[in-house]
Amino acid sequence: MFSIKGTEITQGIQYYDSKDSGIDPQWQCPDNSLPLVAHKQTVVRVYLESSGSPTKPVNGTLLAKRKVGANGEWTTLGPLNALGPSAPTAPGTAYKTERGSLNSSVNFCLPSGWVAGELSLDIQLTDGAQTLKTLAMFEAKLRQTLKIAAIMVQGDLGGTKVPPPTFAGLVKTAFKAPRIMPISDEIQFRVAGTITVTEKLYSDSSWESLKAKALPVRDADGCQPGWIYYVLIPPSLLNTDGPLGMEWGDVHFAAGRALEVDEGYDAIVHEIGHACGRLHAPAGTDKDLDPKFPHYTPYREGVTGDWGLDVVEMKVIGPEATDIMGYGDYPTGWTIDKNKYVQWISPYTYRALYNNPRLNPQPA
Repeated sequence: MFSIKGTEITQGIQYYDSKDSGIDPQWQCPDNSLPLVAHKQTVVRVYLESSGSPTKPVNGTLLAKRKVGANGEWTTLGPLNALGPSAPTAPGTAYKTERGSLNSSVNFCLPSGWVAGELSLDIQLTDGAQTLKTLAMFEAKLRQTLKIAAIMVQGDLGGTKVPPPTFAGLVKTAFKAPRIMPISDEIQFRVAGTITVTEKLYSDSSWESLKAKALPVRDADGCQPGWIYYVLIPPSLLNTDGPLGMEWGDVHFAAGRALEVDEGYDAIVHEIGHACGRLHAPAGTDKDLDPKFPHYTPYREGVTGDWGLDVVEMKVIGPEATDIMGYGDYPTGWTIDKNKYVQWISPYTYRALYNNPRLNPQPA
């Protein structure tokens, strides 16, 4: 026999069963209380529990209804099959084991096109012998669109030419932003211009020279509202022991390395966070720290403090991941996605980026 324990609806980070998480009570929040954004892929996790063992694998289907029209009519979306069967957890299973494994929940992935306004989810689960139903409701009434205007950097280092990043490279660099940030899945990109540097970027003076060259390009583009201007730098123009990015708060634009492989550290998301008014999380740096950043005890400072999910790759990110506004790796002994998910977003940073004027919030 199995039972339905609860439902989590997440777009990257979410509260679920905080009372059993072991986290300091001041950071515990009701289930699904982080707001969702429209037009963003969303995962529904239905947690299962067994009354004993063994228990058969449970599968399921989901039928969504969305409220539309002036009179609030409901239109049907779906049905949608679960991503695969899952095994109910035994009574008393540790919170970390339950939350950290996708096999402890039946999981559904809602397409971004479904997610807007008010939705009602009729979920049916079965192990072949027993069938249970549950209803979940949520709303996503805010759409946020990240708009990046790139200023491409090329190099002329004493006759050695370094080509600028490509448009495809720009798109690739920001590929994880919608998975981490509360923004709609579709980012808008364009190239505002190209500049040339004659030295590698390492010293403060070299970064100031980069800023001086990029500012006229941004101004000639009209410094268009709604766009975050981002100076995109080929990796070979950066010293490995120097900064990977920079945000100039006095002129409201940022710079960072073009991404060639997924390194876990997403410089562009970090710098966009600065462009949206965020200071550093207290992890790996003591510069420009956010004095209000929570210490999610019992975890170390500067971490996410709750369980995240890459809703595209369906990978769980543990609460010891460094918040995207900090620096640093997982601590020794933490194994969940250690090599890939160095950073994620905390509930604190998520809330600060939700309905953020730099991200073009609009009613959905």
